[in-house]
Amino acid sequence: MNQPLLEPPDREGVGEPRLRVAVRSLRDWCACRRSGWRLLLAVASVVYALSLGGFLTLLDCLGEQRWWLTPLLFFPGQFWLLPLLVLTPVALCCHRRLLWLHAACVAGVMLLYLHPACGAPRVARGVPVRVVTHNLGQYDTLAGLKPFAQSHQAEFIALQEADGREPDCAREFPDYKLAGRGQFLLLSKHPVRRHDWVPVLGDKYGPVAVRFEVEIKGRPFAIYNVHLVTPREELKPFQSKSVLLSLAGLSRTNGLAQRLEAEQQRIWGFRVATARQLAAILQQETLPFLVLGDFNAPNRGYIHHLFATQLKDAFSACGRGYGFTFPSDGSSPLGGLGPWLRLDYIFAGRGFLPVACEVESNRSAQHRAVGAILDWLPAE
Repeated sequence: MNQPLLEPPDREGVGEPRLRVAVRSLRDWCACRRSGWRLLLAVASVVYALSLGGFLTLLDCLGEQRWWLTPLLFFPGQFWLLPLLVLTPVALCCHRRLLWLHAACVAGVMLLYLHPACGAPRVARGVPVRVVTHNLGQYDTLAGLKPFAQSHQAEFIALQEADGREPDCAREFPDYKLAGRGQFLLLSKHPVRRHDWVPVLGDKYGPVAVRFEVEIKGRPFAIYNVHLVTPREELKPFQSKSVLLSLAGLSRTNGLAQRLEAEQQRIWGFRVATARQLAAILQQETLPFLVLGDFNAPNRGYIHHLFATQLKDAFSACGRGYGFTFPSDGSSPLGGLGPWLRLDYIFAGRGFLPVACEVESNRSAQHRAVGAILDWLPAE
């Protein structure tokens, strides 16, 4: 009787590269638990998307009116997309349809929350007025600003934090007339009739704006050079581990959370009150006017909306891109990201329309300069 031949052992997989075997094993493991993973991932993605939309809407509407929201306005917008670093790779493996939801989250942050401008230059119908604004910061040089101002053929250059820089201005911009008070300087190629402090709430840093009355061919208009209160010192406590633990209720350090809350309410309340008072003064201006400077307010939140609703934001109207102006010197812990905040603005008030606007690029400075052309409309 013939004995059946013994079949050779199954050697499938022997000699395969280890990486291929590992990938196949992972695929098989995911397939066995597919339904459970898909449900869990779908729930996590939907909860994240809804939370993200609600939270960013809250920041945009109430930021600077609630002290606990205000520091979050100054975070890079990309920060709120970090959960996708976990969710998206898993979705790619187990539930690819969720990638559309993840893409919608990215689009919501990059297009809706960060407000990129999609404008285009326009044709001036009246007198084009060319202006540049720049916060010199603690160490920036006028020589670095000069090429940008020359490329824009600036007729007016508004400077903030320019205390004691008059000799430098005269040397670098000899063709301009110089006027100013305190940290505020205006370099002008046209006559400056007068300049006065704007009667707005002051603080330990001094006044927040100066009004310059200038004229072109006998026609007067006003330029408000603005530098609202910097939040730099007020944001520093949130870098402390003990402060964050105390605010989260995980540490009780001699009433630290209560003291910080009271101080933050006072500080941010003062900032909002200052902005409201300045906005009320601008509404009473009788001449055509421009408002430019460092507002220390991102282009989202209450303070920006306060000014943008009654004035025309030149970059939003006819700029392109995000227009970030701060911080651009790489000195921040996230300096590798480049600038991620738009704090410097040129606003067109009554009698003016934005024609073109551009933010300085590729220069290491604490703030980047902003240049614009405004159309000074004929008097009605």
